[in-house]
Parts: sequence; structure tokens; C-alpha cells
Amino acid sequence: MSCLSFLGWLALLHLCSGHGASTEGKDGTVTPLTDYTVRLAGGPDSTQGRVELYIGGQWGSVCDTGFDVTEAQVACASLGFNQGQGSFLGNQFGPGSGPVHLDNVVCTGSEFVLDDCQHSGIGSTNCTHDNDVSVSCIGTGYTFRLTGTANVYEGVLEVLYRNQWGSVCEHGFDARDAQVACNSMGFGHIGYAMGNIFGRGDGEIWLDEVQCVGDEINIGVCPHNPWGASDCVHFDDISVTCTPLDVAVRLVDGPSENEGRVEMLFNGQWGSVCGNGFTDVEARVACYSLGFDQGQGTFLGSQFGPGTGQIWFDSVSCTGTESTLNECSHGEVGSTNCTHDQDVSISCIGTSYEMRLMDGDFPYEGRIEINYQGEWGTVCSDEFDAFDAQVACSSLGFGRTGYSMGTVFGRGNGPVLLDDLNCAGDEYNIGNCQHPPWTLTNCLHVQDVGVACTPVDVAVRLVGGATEAEGRYEAYVNGQWGTVCDTGFSAVEAQVACYSLGFDRGQGVFAGNQFGPGTGRVWLDSVDCVGTEAVLNECQHSQIGSSNCSHDRDVSVSCVGTGYEVRLADGAVPYEGRLEINYQGEWGTVCSDSFSAIDTQVACYSLGFGRQGYSLGGEFGGGSGTVFLDEVGCVGDENNVGNCAHNPWTFSNCIHLQDVSISCTTVDVAVRLAGGATEGEGRLEMLVNGQWGTVCDTGFTDVEAQVACYSLGFDRGQGVFAGNQFGPGTGRVWLDSVDCVGTEAVLNECQHSQIGSSNCSHDRDVSISCVGTGYDVRLVDGVFPKEGRLEIFYRDEWGTVCDDFFTDVDAQVACESLGHGRVGRVLGTSRGAGTIWLDDVECVGTEANVGNCVHQPWGFTNCAHGEDVAITCSTSTGENYALRLVGSDGLPALNSGRLEIYRGLNEWGSVCDTGFGDKEAQVACASLGFTQFEGTFIGQSHGPGSGRIWLDNVNCTGNEIMLDDCQHGPWGTVACNHTEDVSIQCVGPWPAMPVRLVNPAANTSTPTEGRLEIFYFGVWGTVCDTGFNNVNAQVVCASLGFGYTGEFVFNLYGPGTDTIWLDAVSCVGNELSVGNCAHSPWGSTACTHNSDVSVRCVPI
Repeated sequence: MSCLSFLGWLALLHLCSGHGASTEGKDGTVTPLTDYTVRLAGGPDSTQGRVELYIGGQWGSVCDTGFDVTEAQVACASLGFNQGQGSFLGNQFGPGSGPVHLDNVVCTGSEFVLDDCQHSGIGSTNCTHDNDVSVSCIGTGYTFRLTGTANVYEGVLEVLYRNQWGSVCEHGFDARDAQVACNSMGFGHIGYAMGNIFGRGDGEIWLDEVQCVGDEINIGVCPHNPWGASDCVHFDDISVTCTPLDVAVRLVDGPSENEGRVEMLFNGQWGSVCGNGFTDVEARVACYSLGFDQGQGTFLGSQFGPGTGQIWFDSVSCTGTESTLNECSHGEVGSTNCTHDQDVSISCIGTSYEMRLMDGDFPYEGRIEINYQGEWGTVCSDEFDAFDAQVACSSLGFGRTGYSMGTVFGRGNGPVLLDDLNCAGDEYNIGNCQHPPWTLTNCLHVQDVGVACTPVDVAVRLVGGATEAEGRYEAYVNGQWGTVCDTGFSAVEAQVACYSLGFDRGQGVFAGNQFGPGTGRVWLDSVDCVGTEAVLNECQHSQIGSSNCSHDRDVSVSCVGTGYEVRLADGAVPYEGRLEINYQGEWGTVCSDSFSAIDTQVACYSLGFGRQGYSLGGEFGGGSGTVFLDEVGCVGDENNVGNCAHNPWTFSNCIHLQDVSISCTTVDVAVRLAGGATEGEGRLEMLVNGQWGTVCDTGFTDVEAQVACYSLGFDRGQGVFAGNQFGPGTGRVWLDSVDCVGTEAVLNECQHSQIGSSNCSHDRDVSISCVGTGYDVRLVDGVFPKEGRLEIFYRDEWGTVCDDFFTDVDAQVACESLGHGRVGRVLGTSRGAGTIWLDDVECVGTEANVGNCVHQPWGFTNCAHGEDVAITCSTSTGENYALRLVGSDGLPALNSGRLEIYRGLNEWGSVCDTGFGDKEAQVACASLGFTQFEGTFIGQSHGPGSGRIWLDNVNCTGNEIMLDDCQHGPWGTVACNHTEDVSIQCVGPWPAMPVRLVNPAANTSTPTEGRLEIFYFGVWGTVCDTGFNNVNAQVVCASLGFGYTGEFVFNLYGPGTDTIWLDAVSCVGNELSVGNCAHSPWGSTACTHNSDVSVRCVPI
């Protein structure tokens, strides 16, 4: 649209509305009538932020003079949120830029836009940007619908704006816009644009040039032209389909299966992809969707010529993390102005490496060697399995056959080039399989792997069963019968085993170790099948004959069959009734004990209704005949309920009153939150068969809360279980014992007890919060990294937590949110500063964050900072305190000194000599790193200490690891004075001192290179580079577990902080730690931190 035509359209709009070029404001000020756009800027998502208006071609802000919740609700209404929804957040999201468009805004609450409210006039203000208004509009946004088809999931997209339905123009509308629209209508982030396939809408064309990022909750909050500003006609109305894109991919007309023209099967028709914007990134996604490795693929232009049929995709733009091209951004499906001369061609060929087999008696076996950068080297046997062997043999021309022979062909020479291979099995060369960087290995040549590129000579049989169709599975390898270990064995592997015995594909059940132990070798272990293999040795497995399993774990299988006949009896409709099963020619029933939603779905699947349905308890009454199955426990992927885990057939303590009934329809469920302070939290309620009810808290955790929140439209992974915080509900308790994996879309997809069958009272009704998953927490002022004052971040400010009612359970929740696991305890108090955010914290123990526990309102407390709580997240007492020896001169001593203990919060103290003797000294010396049973109590030889006296009445047996393991009085409660402080002598060499490599760029806690630091006297410090060399570096690396390898890399990782402990280090090379090498006195140096040593423990 030209500028002139747009201005003409705008003028016409004003005239039709009864306005001229200007209007008189409610305060008498004449201001231009402006069709402006509103947005929220600077916030964490599209529902909150700084209010900005687009007026006169320029974005600007709104001053907060007189602004309150009423004005915030009008602002939110103008953004499409529900009338009356919105909160004023002051200036929370900071200052904006440009003009301040509005000031002194006063609304009644009935207005649609801020300009309808009373204000000073556009641009009339003396405010600065420090007064810019911020609001929160958390809510659902604009209402959308699909019209023009009989299907609820597809049609012309229409939006309700200012109480009038209108359509959306197709200009710029792509898959991301469609997915945001579908998600806002409850279909999830799926769907695609269909052009104008479903015809024209009517009324206004409200939106044009929609450009969603993809994470918005509603397309009305995506960037777009001003509402109603469009040059489209209704022939341009966009249609969408809210179903997954049904696409298959193939390569055509290339010289091999690895390259060709990309073609896609969409709705039953093959078509091509246009090359607009197509690069290697998109080629790699296409190759990955075809089964090639991630990151493999090259764009070849239109090398393999034009295709025919539709050009399905155009303007494809991938990030590289997608699994298929249709997950990438692209234009409307089937809408393009490209010709077939632009059809995309790609190559998925990976790099190939020359290989050979050495020192075998036959050409098809030997030690694997591979050529890398012109040099032959070997492959380590670590993690090398059948898949890796088959890829190696395929690249050598023997086909995808073969197996690992371990190290039978002896040692090679040259570098060990590959380690920890992990082939999927479809690669063309083992160099293309997943593995650590070339030459990066901890293997020696005694671990060089060999293979045999022939099929494994295997016969199989079933032994010890009641019939020939079941028993212990045995394999005949190289002339000897042996067994299979059950590590990782499941129904999939059992089906392959049965198929190899001549049973039908997909037939077989893993029966544990039911038919007892065998004898001879355990031939196979860690078997992992896809299900399409013909024999078990084609599956991934460990080296043949290499297993540490005992015969108690020998695999048993049943090949009786997967197709037990099942039926539903006495139901009013075909899809529901009492579940009955035919076994050995007789119909019988199934007990309802432990029968879950997953069991129901397997039963319904075997009846042809798909994996859906739910248990109805005993609704259709008792049956007759035998109760064949009890304690059914299906995984969910079985083809028949008779193949699930269960008691032996007919073994049951049930009577027919307990016969289970099921319904093989989807549960009609709606979900809501009730009784909460906001729409993001409350008691969880479900509408089942027209009646609202609740959910019992049995087994309910954050995982289930996240699924519930996701079903309410919140982000995946968002949600916290809030116990029973929002009180009891009424009606039925619909769900109990809910157990989710976390990937489900709704709670009724999770495992749960029978719907409506619960003995819970409403006092146990589940409450959840979907507001967020947690608050940042940290530990401050502790010497050890896992201890300190607990601080929490709220509203952009760090603050403390009061110790009132704070227990070890609360500490464990805090430690969990810090990543230390559910461990920890309260240490006491440590004075902090700032706001005391939390008081009276009461965690159940299952919360993901201490901020989600029950507590007083944020910032409401009667505590002072002297009550700020301190905790430790240590998993053992040895991490909660440290020991040292201090000489009479007050300096650290090597093996004789006053015994001192550090127990949290920067305080060293001594030990009283009451009852202390040589056994206690030996335990103390052992915990300092000396040999067990070395140590002597030498009275008070090294004089009195200062500070706390931590322990008294210590009584050890001599077998303890730490003093805290011994019997002793309460910590810090003693009747001694410092004239009774214990001194000890520890015979033997000074123990190895802890060292570490500090590398902030590394993504691991144990980097292989970094700045060298050593822990001494309770403090981490650095080492000066005076005289430092590769021998010293090798001692460092050996003490870190990398072996005597390594190099001094000068000051590569920059300066450290705190003390420089060592200087002039001179190692012989056989020391246990760099602290045991010759060096200047501890802490005695003229160096600065610019001379701090860095070390690398692996070759580049």
C-alpha cells in the first residue's frame, strides 16, 4: 500500500467515524485522533512490560502520574486481554526512549484504549522516562476460531477484536504464526498455514503482516500492522490446519541413496522444495530427518534437476536443531512462485576414513586400524559393541555383519585414534560415528579392539519351560551352549528372540528369570534391539562372552503369542464393558487390583480402539469362569494385555466382584484452577462427564503439576505442587495416584487409578502454582562452596531468609534448587543485608524451590538480620568441617600441632582433651590424609588456641574415618578452657594436598586444563610460575586422575585471587601431589597473580 492510499484510507475511516482530522479531548485539549498501536516492552514475556504507544510514526511511553490498576486494565484490554484484567507495576521494567506520549491518564475502566480515557493530550507532559508505566496483563489474550469447515481443527482463521469477528490476511503468514494461533486455541504448538484453501471470511480484516517468533501465547500479541490496517481483500483470508504436518522425505535422481533432489510427501502427493534461502543448515536438517548424523549434509543447489508436482516448501529457514524441515520456519505449504528449476538438491555423504584389519588369521578378522590425517592408528575397545563392529565391517566391504572380538588380536602401534565409539548402526564409516575428539583417549594399546566380519555362528533354544514355546533362552556360540544376561532385556528383545526361533514377528514376552539359572558361558549381555532384527546377535550388545552377570540373571522368555483374544462384555455400547480374555480356549476375567490407565490403554489397543481409554472399576458387574489375570503392570507399549507383567495365569486372590471394567474412549476432561489469588494458582479441578471435581495428592509432585499447568496453556516444565494450600473442594475426587512422566499433554494421559475411584477426602485436594518454577537462590559467606547464608532473589533484589521455624527439610529443598540434591541441614545464623524476604518457611520436602514452600507474604517478617539462616548442602560430615594442625607459633604445621576444626561460617576452633588418647589421634590423622593407625596424643604440647572449643569427650574405636563419626559431646557445648586444647603428632609423610584446575569456559566441574589452585589451611590459592616446568605439571595431572601426562601452559588461564600458596616448585616426578614437591615455604613468595600457573592435562 502506498503512503497516499494509506492516508486516504485513514482519512476515510475518520470521516466514517464522525471525526475530522482532530478531536477535542476530555480535558478540552484538541489532540489529533490517532490510530495507534500498543505494545509491552522490556518484560520477560508478551504479557508484561513497559507500556509503549506507536503514535505519529514513533514509539513512545506513558507517564505514571495518576496511573493505577484501572488504567492498567484499559491498557491490557487494548492489547486483547479480558476486560478488567491487568496490574500496575510502577516502573518495574525501566525507562523507555522517544517521546512520552501520554500523561495524567484517568480511566473509568469501560474504555477500550487509553486514548479514550481523560489525559493531558498527546505529547503534553513534563515527565521523564524514569516515570514510564509498566503493567502486567497475565491472561489468555484474544479469542480465535476456525470457520468454514466441518472439522474443529481447521478452517478460516478469525479473531474477535472489539466485540467483532474478523479475518487475518495471508501476507507474511507462515508456520510459526499458524502454530501460535493453534496453541492459543488449545491444539498445542502444531499446525501450518493452508493459504486460502477454506475460502473467504466476512466482516473486518483485522490483522495483516503477522510475524510471530513462535513462543507467544496469542498471535494478537505478535508483531503485525495496526488492527484493521490492511490492503488485503477476503480472497486473501488465511486458512490454517491445527494438526501435525504429515510429511515423508526422500532423495531422488542422485547417484546413490545419500544424495539427490529433496522431495516431500504431503497429503499423499510427492513434491519438491524451493531453493530460496536454502543453505547447508537446512540440508543438515533434511539429512538428519533421513536418518543421517546430526550436522551432516551439504546443499548442492539444483544439481539433480527439476522435479514434478507441487513445490511444497519455500523460504525454509532452520536453526539447525530441528528434526525435520517442517519444524523449520517456512512459507505457506504449497504456496510459492518458484519453478522446478529451483528444486533443492543435497548430499548427505559423510567423510570416509580408510580402514584395515591386522594380525588376524583370516582376511575378515583382526585388529581394527584406521587412517587419520595420513597416519594409521588403533581403536580402543571401551564401549565398542556389535553396532560399532558392523559399521566397521560394512566400510571394509563385508556387509553389516560382524562382532567385537575384544583384544584377542593383540596390541598395535602408533596413536590410539578413537575411543568410546557410539555408532547408531547406519553410518558408512566408524569415523562418522559419535566419539570423543580424535586422539583424545585414556586407553593403552592393550585395549586395542579387534573384530570378526562374519556372522556369529549362533543356534538358539528354549530350555526348562513347561512347553516348547517358553523357557530359559540359550545360545550356541563356537560349539558351546550358554545363556543371555537380563541387563536391559525387555519385551522387544524377547520378540526378536522368539522370531529367531520361528515364531511370528512381534510375538514374545520377557519372563524375567522364571525358568531358573543355566550353565556354561553367559554369551550375551546388555542386549538392545530395535525390534526389526532377525536374531539377537544382530542387536546392539556387549562383546560376545564378556559379561559379569551370574546365572541367576539368565533370561527367560515366552513365545506363546501376543494375540490373546480379548472382549468387552455387558456394556451398553461396543467400546465399554467388563474386560474378558481367552486363555487356553476358555474365557475369563481380569482383576481390578492395580489395574491402571496404562493397562486400560493396552487392552483398548488390542481391541482396535487405539491407545486410549480409562478404567471403570467394577461398573459392569462380576463375570464368570476363571479370574485369569491379577496385578497387571503394563509398560504401555505392549500389543496385548496378556503380554504385560502380571501374576502367573489364574493366580489371583480376587473374586468376581473385583472384575475390572473399562471404557475405550478418550476421557472428556476440562481443567481449571479454583480458590487461588491469581489465575495462575489454585486448587486443581477437573470436569469429567459434566461434573467438576478434584484430584487427590497421593504421589502428586512437581512433575504432575507441570503437566497440569501445561494442559492449562502454560509453558512446558512450568508448575509447582503447592500441597493443599488452596483448601478443600467439593464434588467427586476424580483422580488419585497420578504418576506422570512429564511429556504428557493432560493429566488423564498419565498413569492413575480408576477415574472416580478414590478413598481420599477433600482435605487432600491438590493445589498447584503455574506462576513459575522457582526463584534464584545462593549461599553467601561460607568458606566451603556448599555452605553459607541462604539468600533468595525476588523482584530484582537479593535478600535473606529468617531462621524462624526453618528446619532441615527446608534446607534440603533449598539445596535441591541449588543443584546439590535433597540433602542439607541448618547450620545456624549469619548476618546479611538487604530485605528479609522470607519468614516462617514450612516446606513439605517435595517442592522444587524454597520460594514455593508455604511462608509469610514476601517481605513480611518480624526478624532482624541476626536471625538470617545459614545452611550446608553437604552430603557428609567430612564436607561440613575441616581439620588442621597449628604449631606453637600459630602457623600451619605439617605432622605435629594443635588440632583445630573448622565447622562452618569462618570459625576455627579447638578440641578439649577430656578422654582424648591415641585412638582419637589416629582417627584425626587418618582424616588429615595420613595412614590409618598413625597418630599419637601429645597433650597440650603446642599450647592453647583461641575461639570456640568445638568438641569434648571424644571417644573413638579407631575404625572411624572422621572425628565426627566418634562418640562425642554436642558440638560447641564444653566445660573446658583452652589450656586443655589437644595436640597430636601424625607419623608419616605429609598427605597429598587437594588441587584443582579452574577454567570458567569449561562445561564440566573437572576440566582437563585451567589455572592451577591448591587447597591449604582452609583456603584455595594459586601457584607461582617461578621454576615451574612440565614435570611439575605431570605430577599435578596425575593427582587429578589423568595419569603422569601434562604440560605447563604458562599463565594461559589468567590470574586467580586470594593467597599464592606455592613458589619455586621443583618436583622429581613421582610425588602424589604438587604440595609434596620441594618448594618455598607455604605462602612465602614475591609473585603477583599475573604469574599464576596454568596446566593442560591432555594433548591438544
